[in-house]
Order: sequence, then C-alpha cells, then structure tokens
Amino acid sequence: MKKVFKRCFKMLTLLTTSSFLLLSAPENVVKAAGSGSVYCQLANDQYIRTATAVLTTTVNLSSAQQIYLQSDGRVYPGGTEDCARMRIYVDDNPVGSDSLIDWRSSRNDAQHSYNCIAALTLPAGNHKIVLMAIPLAGSFSVGAKSNLSVMTDITVSMQAAQTTGDSAVFDFTTYGIAPPEPIPHTPLLSLNVNNASGPIIALSSGRAYYTRGGDMMLGIYKNGMALPTDQGVWSVNDGFDGCERQAPMYNHAYMNAVGNQTITLDASEIPWPVNSENLGENPARFQVGAGTTLVVLNGEMAVSGSAPQSTSVNDCWNWRNIGTGTGEAVAIASSIVHIPSGHNGVVMFQAKTRFQGDISDSGGNGFLWLNIDGVDVGSVGVQGIINGAGNSQRTACASYLSAGSGALTPGNHVVTVYAKAQGSFAHLCTSTDVPLIWFDGQSGSPEVGNNILSNPGFEDGLTSWAGSSASLQLDTANKAEGNYGCRVYNRTALNSLAYQDIRSQLLAGGQGGYSISAWAKLASGSDNAFIEVYITDSSGGHRYIVSSSTLSSDSFTKVEGTMHITWNGTLQGASLYLLTQTSTSDLYLDNFHMSKY
Repeated sequence: MKKVFKRCFKMLTLLTTSSFLLLSAPENVVKAAGSGSVYCQLANDQYIRTATAVLTTTVNLSSAQQIYLQSDGRVYPGGTEDCARMRIYVDDNPVGSDSLIDWRSSRNDAQHSYNCIAALTLPAGNHKIVLMAIPLAGSFSVGAKSNLSVMTDITVSMQAAQTTGDSAVFDFTTYGIAPPEPIPHTPLLSLNVNNASGPIIALSSGRAYYTRGGDMMLGIYKNGMALPTDQGVWSVNDGFDGCERQAPMYNHAYMNAVGNQTITLDASEIPWPVNSENLGENPARFQVGAGTTLVVLNGEMAVSGSAPQSTSVNDCWNWRNIGTGTGEAVAIASSIVHIPSGHNGVVMFQAKTRFQGDISDSGGNGFLWLNIDGVDVGSVGVQGIINGAGNSQRTACASYLSAGSGALTPGNHVVTVYAKAQGSFAHLCTSTDVPLIWFDGQSGSPEVGNNILSNPGFEDGLTSWAGSSASLQLDTANKAEGNYGCRVYNRTALNSLAYQDIRSQLLAGGQGGYSISAWAKLASGSDNAFIEVYITDSSGGHRYIVSSSTLSSDSFTKVEGTMHITWNGTLQGASLYLLTQTSTSDLYLDNFHMSKY
C-alpha cells in the first residue's frame, strides 16, 4: 500500500483576538479568521481497515477562542458489506457532526461525498485536532484531497446546536406539490439570532437512514419558511437498497436579514414530480441520526458572500444540465472575491450541489470542485451513480480554507465551482440552489468603493430612473435617509419596477466584480426581494443576481451582495433594478449603491 502523504498550511501563531475581549488592531490591518488557522488535505487515497487518524494538526491558542472546524471529502467501499464513519476529534474527544455512509445490504455500492462540521470555544493552549476514519463494518478508502480545515479566532457571533439522539420516524405526504407551494417539514434543530447587520450564515451536517425507501431531504429554514434558492441549498439522498442504507446530509445558507430571526434545520422529503413517469407519492420513511449539527454565524464581516444562480421558492427541481459523461468541466457558479488591503487572506469557501441522473443512465461519477484564479483547490466531491439507480438523487460537497501558504493576497480573485459528468449519462444535472458561499468569520465591514450610479438616493428627483410597467413618484415620508425616497406603484406584475440604465457605467468600469446594495420596504405585507442586473451582448441576454433579503412594511431593509459581471463581444444594454418574488404591493426604494472592486 502506498505511503500516504499529508500537507498542512499553517500560519505562524501570533497574538490573536479573543472572542470575549476585543483588542485594537493596528491601522490598515483588516482582521480575518485567526492567523493560527490551518488547512490540511490528503495527497493520496488511504485504505481504512481499522480506526485511523487520516489528518492531524495542532493549534496553539494564546487566549480562549471560538473555533470552526470542517472536513469535506469522499469515501468509497472496500468490499460489499461496508460501513464508513468520518468524525473530527479535538483533544481525543469527538466533536460536531457524525458523517456515516452505510453500504450494507446495498445492491449498488458507490463512492460518496462526506461532510463534518463543528463549532466550539477552546481555552488557551495547545490543542490536537484529528480527522478520524472509522470502519464500522468491512473496510473503505478515503479519497485524495479529503481535507481538514481549522478556523481560529472567530469573532462574529457563532452558535451551534446538535441532536443528542436519533429522531422520530418521518413520513411526509408530498404528492402533487409543486413550486411555490410549501413542502411539509418538521424542525430538528433551532437557533435564535439577533442580527444587527451583516449576513447570517447557516451550516448543517448530519446523517439520515431509511426505514422505507424514498428520497430523504433536509433544509435550512428562517422563521418557519423555506429559503429561496438564492439563499439556501437543499440536501437530498435517495435511500433504498439500490443506494445507501444511511448517508451524510449537509446544507449551507447565506441570508441578508437583520433583527430577531429563528434559524432551523428541518426534515422533509422531496416531492416526486407529476409527469410522464408518474412515480406517485415519495414513499420515504426515515430518521435523522444523533450528532446532526447546525452552526450559525452572523454579523458584519470584511469578506463574505454568495453566488446565487436562481431565485425560486420551495423549488427542489431547479436543474442545470452538465453533460452526458464526456468529462467536460462545467462552471456552475462563479464570483470575484475581493480581499481588502491588510487582510490576512484566510477565507472559507464552500460548494454544494445535488446530482440528478436519469433512470436510463448506465452510470459513472459526478464530480464537484473549487477553482481559484485558474487553479483547482480544496477537496473534491464525488457521487458514484450505478446502472439501475441512475435517477437516484444525492448531494455532493467541496471546500477550501485559504490559510498559511495558501492565504489569498489582497485584491480580486476569481472563484469558480466546477462540476462534471464522467461516464455514460442521458443528461446528468446539478441543482441551481446557491452552490457557493464564502466567509472569513471575523468582525469587520466590507470595503466599499465609489458609487458609480447616477442619482442613487433620488435627491435629484427621478433623474436617471424610469418605470417599467409601473409608475414612479418622489416620496418625502418613506425614505431611508436624506430628503427623498422613490415610491414604485401601479405594480401589476413582479416585473413592475424602477430601473436605471447602467451600460455606460459598466463600459467605463469594465468586466469584473461589483458590490451592489439598496434600501427598500413594502407598503404592505412582506416578501423576499433581490437586486438584478440584466445585460444584453453579442450572445443574448444574461441575468446577474444577489442573495435576497426579506422586506416588510415596518422599516427599510438593506438588500446587498456582489456580482461577477461579464459579457461576450459588444455590451448592447444593461439595466439595474430591484425585484420582489411574490408581492405586487407598492415598493419604496432609496440609497442604491454600485461600485467596482
């Protein structure tokens, strides 16, 4: 057996900021996840026959600190009756989620992605952190590039909740449900967040096993409502004797929301579509295992964001075709991530998607990975798909922590999530619910450039703004600040909006990363809203969106995010506007901002 080599990126241990005592940072220094942060990954596959520490590192903390831990990778069976467990240990104690893949009694043993997370506070001193691979039955292999990330000195608010035992049996009825109709769900874990500003980032990881076959599903919810696809990713695993008896399930979410919010991890099932296959009711009956974990971080961060690809609600069937198995890499999400001057370059990047094949597929593998500035980085998510279970849906993951010698330099970096189909498929698909998020975990404000918009706060009347299927009016009572806001009324459809032509600004600024924000509220009710830039070029029309925020009629809410705007050939037109998802109530707008970074 080959000797397995491991690599760790670790920065020199410096005086770090305690999560309890904030110290003054030197001028022009932007704090980020601690300088003791570590990234390790396997260089080669490792065969596991007994409990094995596959990755080990130590951190030396100068003070008590909040620590975030994550491991992503892939495992595959060594025989026919195997069961694999992946778990993170700190100072010889298991922490966080329990990732378990049980191939016993399966007719189709296939390679599978795994994910482990943990959030805890550690005292000052040396701490040993280990990724353990444990065969509960038979043997298995841990794939090359499987990783272990240690983010030290998290200073934004961070909470965690964990199930202490297996859940009750879930058995939902979902036949005939289609977007945007809500899907039945039951909370497993709950955390209350009071967020003054900045994003709310939720991460979950656990395991589920079936007692009757079907598609099991977990999702992150906010205030009892499913997140739209621009904010959160669903996790689905088909459980029956053609797949795994038990499998890891994991989610991430990036939300712009302030005030008191209840974030939950909920169990559900994916509604089978009513189409020509006429599959009927999803018969899934399942339980969620002990150790399932929900982590929530919130607050202003110097570096954080997401790359949403769609904006639908209660939509589990939002697909992108990635090919027939030729192995061509397909970019399923991309963004420019800006590292401000003085930042230490430590940022966590996470990619997740669901693979969906066809019943006629002969099979192969679906791959998922991250790329920064043209170089593949981090773990590789793999889902094996075997003939006879071609239409079985599963979730894959990949991650990378840019720490140590891999820390990002100040400036702009192009981050891309790639997927590919290798094998024989009719049309392997990935889901479009937000595939990419990133964060540095440190309190701080994002760098803001010069505003390129004309009359962004309506202080010069309605100059530079126009209505599309709507009327515009200056408003002195409903404004975020200054003397005026803009009322958008006579809204008869979701595309009834106020817009600004920004072609000249984009031509002047050029292709690349843009930070965009606006303040908005509704005249009545509540709804999700997002900012969109629509461009036309030599190849057609293209949409760019930012993660949505929930508007109310009580006060103005900030909608913000980043975009990586590109065009082919000639830029023929470009418009910026704010859209609601379901409401046609009057809309109040103020203080738009768009800057190049």
